[in-house]
Amino acid sequence: MSFKTFHKSFRFVYTVDNLRIFILSLLITISIHSGLWKASQNRYPDDSLFTLSFSEISGLLMLASIMAMTLFLISLSKTYWLYHRTEHFAHSIYKYTSLLIFDLLMTVALCLLSFFLAPQFYYLYYQQIIEGLPNQWVVGGGLSLERIFYFFTLPADGSIADHATGVILWVCMLSSALYPLLKAKPLSFKYLLWMALLLISLQILLSL
Repeated sequence: MSFKTFHKSFRFVYTVDNLRIFILSLLITISIHSGLWKASQNRYPDDSLFTLSFSEISGLLMLASIMAMTLFLISLSKTYWLYHRTEHFAHSIYKYTSLLIFDLLMTVALCLLSFFLAPQFYYLYYQQIIEGLPNQWVVGGGLSLERIFYFFTLPADGSIADHATGVILWVCMLSSALYPLLKAKPLSFKYLLWMALLLISLQILLSL
Protein backbone atom coordinates (compact mmCIF):
# COMPACT_ATOMS: atom_id res chain seq x y z
CA MET A 1 0.00 0.00 0.00
CA SER A 2 1.43 3.36 -1.07
CA PHE A 3 1.62 6.36 1.23
CA LYS A 4 -0.85 8.20 -1.03
CA THR A 5 -3.38 5.37 -0.74
CA PHE A 6 -2.99 5.15 3.03
CA HIS A 7 -3.26 8.93 3.41
CA LYS A 8 -6.48 8.89 1.40
CA SER A 9 -7.94 6.08 3.51
CA PHE A 10 -6.84 7.77 6.76
CA ARG A 11 -8.35 11.08 5.66
CA PHE A 12 -11.56 9.19 4.87
CA VAL A 13 -12.38 8.74 8.54
CA TYR A 14 -12.77 12.50 9.08
CA THR A 15 -16.29 12.54 7.66
CA VAL A 16 -19.75 12.89 9.14
CA ASP A 17 -20.74 9.41 7.96
CA ASN A 18 -17.93 7.79 9.87
CA LEU A 19 -18.58 9.90 12.93
CA ARG A 20 -22.04 8.35 12.74
CA ILE A 21 -20.48 4.89 12.56
CA PHE A 22 -18.47 5.65 15.70
CA ILE A 23 -21.51 6.95 17.62
CA LEU A 24 -23.67 4.05 16.45
CA SER A 25 -21.02 1.47 17.37
CA LEU A 26 -20.64 3.06 20.80
CA LEU A 27 -24.41 3.05 21.42
CA ILE A 28 -24.73 -0.59 20.33
CA THR A 29 -21.81 -1.57 22.57
CA ILE A 30 -23.41 0.12 25.56
CA SER A 31 -26.84 -1.33 24.78
CA ILE A 32 -25.80 -5.00 24.55
CA HIS A 33 -23.60 -5.19 27.65
CA SER A 34 -25.63 -5.23 30.84
CA GLY A 35 -22.44 -5.44 32.90
CA LEU A 36 -21.66 -1.83 32.03
CA TRP A 37 -25.00 -0.71 33.41
CA LYS A 38 -24.62 -2.68 36.63
CA ALA A 39 -21.07 -1.38 37.14
CA SER A 40 -22.15 2.22 36.53
CA GLN A 41 -24.86 1.82 39.16
CA ASN A 42 -22.28 0.58 41.67
CA ARG A 43 -19.95 3.46 40.62
CA TYR A 44 -16.81 1.30 40.79
CA PRO A 45 -16.34 1.82 44.57
CA ASP A 46 -12.93 0.11 44.85
CA ASP A 47 -11.37 1.26 41.58
CA SER A 48 -7.81 2.59 41.90
CA LEU A 49 -8.63 5.48 39.56
CA PHE A 50 -10.30 7.33 42.42
CA THR A 51 -7.06 7.41 44.41
CA LEU A 52 -5.85 10.11 42.00
CA SER A 53 -6.65 13.82 42.19
CA PHE A 54 -9.08 15.50 39.82
CA SER A 55 -6.30 16.95 37.67
CA GLU A 56 -4.49 13.61 37.54
CA ILE A 57 -7.68 11.82 36.51
CA SER A 58 -8.33 14.47 33.83
CA GLY A 59 -4.85 13.98 32.38
CA LEU A 60 -5.25 10.21 32.40
CA LEU A 61 -8.63 10.41 30.67
CA MET A 62 -7.20 12.75 28.04
CA LEU A 63 -4.35 10.32 27.33
CA ALA A 64 -6.76 7.39 27.16
CA SER A 65 -9.10 9.29 24.81
CA ILE A 66 -6.27 10.20 22.43
CA MET A 67 -5.03 6.61 22.33
CA ALA A 68 -8.55 5.22 21.85
CA MET A 69 -9.40 7.60 18.99
CA THR A 70 -6.05 6.92 17.31
CA LEU A 71 -6.78 3.20 17.43
CA PHE A 72 -10.29 3.75 16.06
CA LEU A 73 -9.04 5.89 13.16
CA ILE A 74 -6.36 3.40 12.20
CA SER A 75 -8.82 0.50 12.42
CA LEU A 76 -11.45 2.21 10.28
CA SER A 77 -8.84 3.32 7.75
CA LYS A 78 -7.78 -0.31 7.48
CA THR A 79 -11.39 -1.35 6.82
CA TYR A 80 -11.86 1.37 4.21
CA TRP A 81 -8.67 0.41 2.39
CA LEU A 82 -9.47 -3.31 2.55
CA TYR A 83 -12.97 -3.02 1.08
CA HIS A 84 -12.00 -0.53 -1.61
CA ARG A 85 -9.13 -2.74 -2.74
CA THR A 86 -11.45 -5.77 -3.00
CA GLU A 87 -14.72 -4.27 -4.26
CA HIS A 88 -15.19 -7.21 -6.66
CA PHE A 89 -15.73 -9.42 -3.61
CA ALA A 90 -19.14 -7.81 -3.14
CA HIS A 91 -20.48 -9.86 -6.06
CA SER A 92 -19.98 -13.10 -4.11
CA ILE A 93 -21.63 -13.59 -0.72
CA TYR A 94 -19.03 -16.20 0.23
CA LYS A 95 -16.07 -13.97 -0.63
CA TYR A 96 -17.81 -11.02 1.04
CA THR A 97 -18.33 -13.03 4.24
CA SER A 98 -14.72 -14.22 4.16
CA LEU A 99 -13.55 -10.63 3.77
CA LEU A 100 -15.72 -9.52 6.70
CA ILE A 101 -14.32 -12.28 8.94
CA PHE A 102 -10.76 -11.47 7.85
CA ASP A 103 -11.32 -7.78 8.59
CA LEU A 104 -12.73 -8.55 12.04
CA LEU A 105 -9.76 -10.78 12.84
CA MET A 106 -7.40 -8.01 11.74
CA THR A 107 -9.32 -5.54 13.91
CA VAL A 108 -9.06 -7.78 16.98
CA ALA A 109 -5.34 -8.36 16.33
CA LEU A 110 -4.76 -4.61 15.94
CA CYS A 111 -6.63 -3.87 19.18
CA LEU A 112 -4.81 -6.54 21.16
CA LEU A 113 -1.47 -5.25 19.87
CA SER A 114 -2.37 -1.75 21.04
CA PHE A 115 -3.53 -3.10 24.42
CA PHE A 116 -0.18 -4.91 24.69
CA LEU A 117 1.74 -1.66 24.13
CA ALA A 118 -0.59 0.71 26.01
CA PRO A 119 0.69 0.04 29.57
CA GLN A 120 4.02 1.64 28.68
CA PHE A 121 2.32 4.93 27.78
CA TYR A 122 0.28 4.90 30.98
CA TYR A 123 3.38 4.10 33.01
CA LEU A 124 5.17 7.09 31.50
CA TYR A 125 2.21 9.23 32.57
CA TYR A 126 2.30 7.82 36.11
CA GLN A 127 6.01 8.63 36.29
CA GLN A 128 5.07 12.28 35.82
CA ILE A 129 2.57 12.34 38.69
CA ILE A 130 4.15 9.86 41.13
CA GLU A 131 7.67 10.46 42.34
CA GLY A 132 10.16 7.64 42.59
CA LEU A 133 8.83 5.31 39.90
CA PRO A 134 11.83 3.68 38.19
CA ASN A 135 12.40 3.61 34.44
CA GLN A 136 11.32 0.21 33.21
CA TRP A 137 9.47 -1.59 30.45
CA VAL A 138 5.92 -2.65 31.33
CA VAL A 139 4.77 -3.57 27.81
CA GLY A 140 2.14 -6.27 27.93
CA GLY A 141 1.75 -5.92 31.68
CA GLY A 142 -1.49 -7.52 32.87
CA LEU A 143 -2.64 -8.64 29.41
CA SER A 144 -3.59 -12.17 30.46
CA LEU A 145 -6.16 -14.44 28.82
CA GLU A 146 -8.52 -13.67 31.70
CA ARG A 147 -8.34 -9.93 31.01
CA ILE A 148 -8.80 -10.46 27.27
CA PHE A 149 -11.93 -12.47 28.12
CA TYR A 150 -13.06 -9.52 30.25
CA PHE A 151 -12.61 -7.18 27.27
CA PHE A 152 -15.00 -9.27 25.19
CA THR A 153 -17.62 -9.96 27.88
CA LEU A 154 -17.48 -6.73 29.95
CA PRO A 155 -18.77 -8.26 33.20
CA ALA A 156 -20.15 -6.09 36.00
CA ASP A 157 -17.19 -6.80 38.29
CA GLY A 158 -14.65 -5.39 35.82
CA SER A 159 -12.58 -2.30 36.53
CA ILE A 160 -12.94 1.03 34.75
CA ALA A 161 -9.80 0.23 32.76
CA ASP A 162 -11.17 -3.18 31.69
CA HIS A 163 -14.51 -1.71 30.67
CA ALA A 164 -12.96 1.20 28.78
CA THR A 165 -10.64 -1.18 26.94
CA GLY A 166 -13.51 -3.55 26.15
CA VAL A 167 -15.68 -0.71 24.86
CA ILE A 168 -13.04 0.50 22.38
CA LEU A 169 -12.50 -3.11 21.26
CA TRP A 170 -16.22 -3.53 20.58
CA VAL A 171 -16.48 -0.12 18.91
CA CYS A 172 -13.65 -1.02 16.51
CA MET A 173 -15.18 -4.44 15.76
CA LEU A 174 -18.67 -3.04 15.20
CA SER A 175 -17.32 -0.24 13.03
CA SER A 176 -15.57 -2.81 10.85
CA ALA A 177 -18.83 -4.72 10.51
CA LEU A 178 -21.12 -1.72 10.07
CA TYR A 179 -19.07 0.09 7.43
CA PRO A 180 -19.79 -2.35 4.56
CA LEU A 181 -23.43 -2.72 5.65
CA LEU A 182 -24.06 1.03 5.64
CA LYS A 183 -22.02 1.48 2.47
CA ALA A 184 -24.10 -1.10 0.60
CA LYS A 185 -27.21 0.30 2.33
CA PRO A 186 -29.04 -2.92 3.14
CA LEU A 187 -29.58 -1.26 6.53
CA SER A 188 -30.12 2.44 7.15
CA PHE A 189 -28.30 4.46 9.78
CA LYS A 190 -31.59 5.72 11.25
CA TYR A 191 -32.93 2.16 11.62
CA LEU A 192 -29.81 0.98 13.43
CA LEU A 193 -29.77 4.10 15.59
CA TRP A 194 -33.36 3.60 16.72
CA MET A 195 -32.64 -0.06 17.46
CA ALA A 196 -29.63 0.90 19.58
CA LEU A 197 -31.62 3.52 21.48
CA LEU A 198 -34.41 1.00 22.04
CA LEU A 199 -31.94 -1.53 23.47
CA ILE A 200 -30.47 1.14 25.75
CA SER A 201 -33.97 2.04 26.97
CA LEU A 202 -34.63 -1.63 27.75
CA GLN A 203 -31.33 -1.87 29.64
CA ILE A 204 -32.31 1.18 31.73
CA LEU A 205 -35.71 -0.30 32.52
CA LEU A 206 -34.21 -3.67 33.47
CA SER A 207 -31.68 -2.01 35.75
CA LEU A 208 -34.31 -0.06 37.71
